[in-house]
Amino acid sequence: YKQAEGRLRNARDQFEAISDNHSVIKCLANLGSVAQSRGKYDRAREQLRQAREQFKAIGDHHNATECLLSLGEIAREDDEYERAEKQWRQAREHFEAIGDDHSATRCLANLALVAQGRGEDEQAEERWRQAREQFEAIGDTEGVARSTVGLGRVLFEQENYDAAEQHY
Repeated sequence: YKQAEGRLRNARDQFEAISDNHSVIKCLANLGSVAQSRGKYDRAREQLRQAREQFKAIGDHHNATECLLSLGEIAREDDEYERAEKQWRQAREHFEAIGDDHSATRCLANLALVAQGRGEDEQAEERWRQAREQFEAIGDTEGVARSTVGLGRVLFEQENYDAAEQHY
């Protein structure tokens, strides 16, 4: 991770030197993702928030929303379910508005994780089923698999072992 951070900072400096603002902002967002991977959540939040605002300022709403998606992941990792849910709902609305079905479905799967974390099994089960159907519709086999496993976990937590077994 240290090497990745160093290279991203170097790239950012090079992009700044040639006034490529969009690439500078992408480097900032990627630095936030690296900080997130290292568990440095405060730094990650700050970098992702800055990148999000800068993306919005230049009209890049897709990358701004990707930053919001990452901020939701950090909130969930910190067990801040309300914040995560708010951010993922907002991100989902943005992705749906621009026709990005894949990212909108990723948000739905993340919302299933929030429901699971809160112990809202019925809601988690429904969201996992919806996500699986949507991933199937867009041909994302990995998303289908992850949704199937998520659904299996919910069923297992409900002690519905026979149904859970079908999802593993």
